Amino acid sequence: LRRIADEQEGPVNLVLGGLEMRMQPRKWGLYRYCVDHPYARFGFSPKQKVPAIRVQPRAEFLHGAGVEEVVDWARWLLESECGTVHLQVARIDLFADFQGWNISGDQRHEFLCRADARNLFENAQEFNGLKIGKRESGTISVRLYDKTVESAKTGTAYWKELWGEAYDPALPVLRVEFELHREVLRQFGVSTPEEVLGATGSMWHYLTHEWLTHRIPTDEETRSRWPLSEPWQGVQRARIAGRCPRDRTRLRRQARWGSGQPHALSRRPVGELRRTHQFRVAHRLDSEPATRGQSVLADYGTLDDLAHR
Repeated sequence: LRRIADEQEGPVNLVLGGLEMRMQPRKWGLYRYCVDHPYARFGFSPKQKVPAIRVQPRAEFLHGAGVEEVVDWARWLLESECGTVHLQVARIDLFADFQGWNISGDQRHEFLCRADARNLFENAQEFNGLKIGKRESGTISVRLYDKTVESAKTGTAYWKELWGEAYDPALPVLRVEFELHREVLRQFGVSTPEEVLGATGSMWHYLTHEWLTHRIPTDEETRSRWPLSEPWQGVQRARIAGRCPRDRTRLRRQARWGSGQPHALSRRPVGELRRTHQFRVAHRLDSEPATRGQSVLADYGTLDDLAHR
């Protein structure tokens, strides 16, 4: 099929696990065979130096169905064709969305971080975000950026549904998003999806208390002695969530046998996520007081890459 795709310079249809997919006429990174489905991209390789299978779920599927459901779907699909698989997480993104806190490029020196690299992002010559650390390092990096601008640019309007009633259209949404790769996950002693999801709270605590903090500058020369800013204390209190109540039987049936686009699967779970996970800091289960003028719209973790050896 790959040879046919190459010859016709276009994708070739195939069936995997009872679902229609497309073999692409190109490799995907280190993976010779690239197969696309509306819910995920799959890579297959005969080489021993990389995992035999790589899975990258689509963002709409992750946030609509929930991380656990996506893992179940990927495992079911692969095992229906390959037998027992052992999934490992290659990368996870942990993030929280806030309103009431805006940052500028001039504040980059106020962030105390274990990584040195800093890059500013602009949209139409206006500051749109800050990146600290390098993705190429294969360890940890973080982005703080205006999610409303990014969402409008990429057409991911479903975020307004996920934010729900807590979202104020008059205010920008600041996303604090950490990206962790396999080597860091190993240092946390986790590898499987279940282990990684069970450790998200500990990871968030480390990331926002030790790896990165936002400080208020003073005359003190030692920056680590600068006091924490109130908005960052709100970031530290965010609780990473990945679960949403849903009719699991109905979802599995649609995920396994449906051929529609991801938004068709995610329509009902999005509403449930809105009611379950969108809340202001003052309404948290731990009853911690809200940071003045700041509200939390969403805090989630997404597994962006799964691998099977």
